[in-house]
Amino acid sequence: MSSPWITGVHHIALKPTLSQYANTVAFYRDLLGLEEVRAWGDPTHPNRMFSCGDGTCIELLSRDDPAPSDGAIPHFALATTKVDELIEVLRGQGYPIKKEPDTVVLAGTPCRIAFFYGPVGEEIELFWENCHE
Repeated sequence: MSSPWITGVHHIALKPTLSQYANTVAFYRDLLGLEEVRAWGDPTHPNRMFSCGDGTCIELLSRDDPAPSDGAIPHFALATTKVDELIEVLRGQGYPIKKEPDTVVLAGTPCRIAFFYGPVGEEIELFWENCHE
């Protein structure tokens, strides 16, 4: 039975430090052979997303901090076309909302996103790629 809300895992985010960034890109792109599907940011704070081949991605979000307080995997994103509706359901069930629904543009692609905390404090992003608002 499929979920009425979630269509799959969209991405898993990693936050390498700037000193780890080039090696992390080389690992996922060159060693594992994942295709880069988008890049954004700037030379001092680059970000990339690599396709895992099944619709899921690995997202690399560079950071200055040498000791990430939220770990190397700060969040994962679930794919959905119902970001706003699901946030309201989650809010009604008492789950804390970290970031209200918003439309952002990543490398020219409009995406509808929101963040909330799950039952054990895990940060979860809702992600609608190519949203048509």
